[in-house]
Amino acid sequence: MTKPKTPRKFWTKEACAKEAKKYRTKKEFQANSPSAIAAIYRNGWGNELFKHMTEGRKPNGYWTKERCRAVAKKYSSRSELGREAKVVYKLALSRGWLDDICSHMPALCKPNGYWTKSRCHKEALKYQTKKEFSRSGRGAHFAAVSGGFLDDICGHMTATHRPKSYWTKERCMMAAKPFDTRTAFMEGNSAAYAASVKESWHDEVCAHMKGDTSSILRRAVYAFVFEDGRIYIGISCNLGNRRRCHLESPTSQVARYIKATGSSYEFRQLTPYISATAAAEEEVKLIKSSQAEGLVILNKTKGGELGGGPRFWTKDKCRAEALKYNHKSDFRKGCKGGYKAAYTNKWLDEICSHMTELCKPVGYWDKERCREEASKCSSKADFNRLSTSAYSAAQRNGWLDDICGHMKELCKPAGYWTKELCGNEAQKYTSKAAFKAANEGAYSAAYRKGFLNEICSHMAELKNWDKEGCKRAAAECSSRTEFNRKHSGAVKAAKRNGWYDEVCAHMVGISKPVGYWKRDTCEAEAKKYQTRNAFRKSSSGAYAAARKNGYLDEICEHMKKGGRSE
Repeated sequence: MTKPKTPRKFWTKEACAKEAKKYRTKKEFQANSPSAIAAIYRNGWGNELFKHMTEGRKPNGYWTKERCRAVAKKYSSRSELGREAKVVYKLALSRGWLDDICSHMPALCKPNGYWTKSRCHKEALKYQTKKEFSRSGRGAHFAAVSGGFLDDICGHMTATHRPKSYWTKERCMMAAKPFDTRTAFMEGNSAAYAASVKESWHDEVCAHMKGDTSSILRRAVYAFVFEDGRIYIGISCNLGNRRRCHLESPTSQVARYIKATGSSYEFRQLTPYISATAAAEEEVKLIKSSQAEGLVILNKTKGGELGGGPRFWTKDKCRAEALKYNHKSDFRKGCKGGYKAAYTNKWLDEICSHMTELCKPVGYWDKERCREEASKCSSKADFNRLSTSAYSAAQRNGWLDDICGHMKELCKPAGYWTKELCGNEAQKYTSKAAFKAANEGAYSAAYRKGFLNEICSHMAELKNWDKEGCKRAAAECSSRTEFNRKHSGAVKAAKRNGWYDEVCAHMVGISKPVGYWKRDTCEAEAKKYQTRNAFRKSSSGAYAAARKNGYLDEICEHMKKGGRSE
């Protein structure tokens, strides 16, 4: 609701004086009562009514060096002075007083050259690790890195990261000894595990280990425990892989929660590897007990789902499927599951060794091969469509015109359509619309050169379609759709005058009349097809009518079930 407007005569001198006493500055007065202050200025009462107010802006010459120093003494840093007293800071900076009036403030930034090696060493002695030194002594750390003496002054620190060459074969073997399974090794010392895999020492390093007790039939219960009282409980036959999947998958509840809150977590194995059924039961129990303890469960379900199953796409099945195809692209399109499994498990090149490569090597398309490929085509358009790579190579190397000399030109050369040729072409048509649809090149040339009306003088005018003209136009067409597309003017005239059915009598009816598709006609039509999909595509009217009236299943009983389209 808007504030009602105060009448102009309301602001007498007494009313203005009463209003002015509410404010301490003109700025505040202006913001809250603009009509009153306008009346004061208009009547010249300012000197009298503004006497009690303090000026918001200091007069010229007010900010002397001493006054600036007095203000600066209230703050402990230059950034604080600049933030809280911008006028004083800017004035002191412009007049060169800033260093003088801020001499009592501690310098937050060291001057250039301050961090010598000895000072950096003294600073480094305060920290136990390079990471801590970098975070808390940033200036000294940066100077040490720039000066190349970081390792010299950090000799007393404990290393948190191993150097790249640290994990030798011997060290990996020593690190692997405490573990009985590869899974335990991966979870207990991921750096040594990764190094042994990368350098292909893995089998030798893990030779003393037993086969992992985990399998699709034996699983362990695990949990992601967050510091804020939330927990995710699950079961898996491979805890290391399952943990990685949770952290990397964007659809995982764990990954989503970490991304949303940034909370830290602890990954725990709650049970040893036990039978899958027992693990599922234990998962349900642990979810219920966690809820009873007041923890917030991140699981979407109540638990107990085993999921998974024996692997279907083994290497032998993938190989058997791959033998059905001649190209990898056909394999990928025809058997997505087998292709994906082979690609994931790195069997693809091995099981597809019998296939021919569709991509030619660099330099394959020389002039002779391009000429041979071009000889199979009758036009440049076909050449480009059927062998794009050969066409591109020929075009890039300037061989195109040479190797395509035998081809017919689909496009007429510039200047081909003279008045005489356009006139001869126009004689074939009874309307400009038909002329344009059939030969746009000749039509455009005639229009552009200004003789279109002259060469089309024999054609019927769009506004003067008589019955005979409509008949002649309709005779050129085999369907009403074609008639409407080529001679829309004739169609409109024929409909307007009631000649439409008569002039179209010779045409084949495409659309069935309303009510045509009854049960018997639909049944007769359905008998022509072996699948519902073929029925729907070839006779959509009959299919739709049968479905709408509820007898589609009955008339399609003879069809193959694999052809269902629903």
